Amino acid sequence: MFTLGNKEAIINSSEKFPVTVTTPPGTTSLLTIKGFGAFDSTHIIKATAQRFIAGRNAGLSITAPDAAALGILNGEINIPVIVHIRVNTSRFTSEWATDFIKRGRPFIFEILVNGGETPTQIMTKLVAVFSEYIFRFNLSNTGLPFTWTQTGASVSLVLKDPYLSFQNNVVFLPRESTYGVKAVTVRLTDTGTTVTPAVVTSTTITVGSTAGLRVGDTVVAGANTMTITDIIGATSFTVGTAVSISNLTALYLESQPQAPTFDGKYLEENVRFSNEETRGAYAISPDEYPKITGNYTSITFEAWDDNSGGISNVYKPHTYLGTTKGDLGEKRKFLFTLYFLEGTNMFTDAPTNKVHDVLQFLLDSATLTNTKMYIANGNTVETVTDFLANAY
Repeated sequence: MFTLGNKEAIINSSEKFPVTVTTPPGTTSLLTIKGFGAFDSTHIIKATAQRFIAGRNAGLSITAPDAAALGILNGEINIPVIVHIRVNTSRFTSEWATDFIKRGRPFIFEILVNGGETPTQIMTKLVAVFSEYIFRFNLSNTGLPFTWTQTGASVSLVLKDPYLSFQNNVVFLPRESTYGVKAVTVRLTDTGTTVTPAVVTSTTITVGSTAGLRVGDTVVAGANTMTITDIIGATSFTVGTAVSISNLTALYLESQPQAPTFDGKYLEENVRFSNEETRGAYAISPDEYPKITGNYTSITFEAWDDNSGGISNVYKPHTYLGTTKGDLGEKRKFLFTLYFLEGTNMFTDAPTNKVHDVLQFLLDSATLTNTKMYIANGNTVETVTDFLANAY
């Protein structure tokens, strides 16, 4: 497959990237985006649109072992135990050392464990060390990149930045021991919503928003772990077994072993973003970077050139796209991808929504069987109006 000529851009400003569309579709119908290109409706082969929810802060639930599991017997006192928690980053430019980006930055905490102590007592000591860390490093963004909530023998950590993620290999290692005890961990994602009214033994859960949730997802609210059986609407879903949940309990998505794919973090980590070494005429705009704390719409479309160096030979042609099989008499096909940060004037510009204009042009130009529009929960819709109307 030839990729020379494929082009990407983040199009977040109608002032910087004016969009014009001539209609109706036909031999003179054009989609023109200044700085990106002009496209003839008769050259559009297919299009795919996807909506991505904003990147969400990852979390980790840790359950502590007891002293006996650590090999610390009754009567033994003040045995130092090291606890390792690693945090990864996916920042485009990071203040963290390069080796930490892949291996994870280690946060190392030492607690003193006595023989006979319960998991709850050990976890209480670990949480106390978190507070002590912040006290001693109070000038470093309050000391730790996560917040925490203790419930008995378990603690739920939530990262403060959607660029960060936890490794789930947490080990309690007594000093002078060769091998530690791996804690029970569950990787979670903060969905940014809560259970709204109190739920009393019900299979229907009402939340602030069901955005980003899918049937089959495992979600956690307080002490309840549930599997979603149906998304009823924008604010409620059902689970298989009746549960009782307190009002305003935070809802987490259990994201292990695979994170949700319509997440802004997934978008940021997987899209080929340009840097000083890779940018060029057909790279992503070098001065536009993703903001994974915002919602995105991406539109990818395939078009063929007219064998004379441009997708549109009539108006504002592209530069020569390279030697491909098209020089042997076949059509040369290229992919073009646009990323729109929602909330910008590309979505609100009067008199029409520019993203609506672009997508409707592509739908009118390509055959419907080659066109897919995915909303943020992974479902497909048939019309541009439905695509844009689906709130997160």
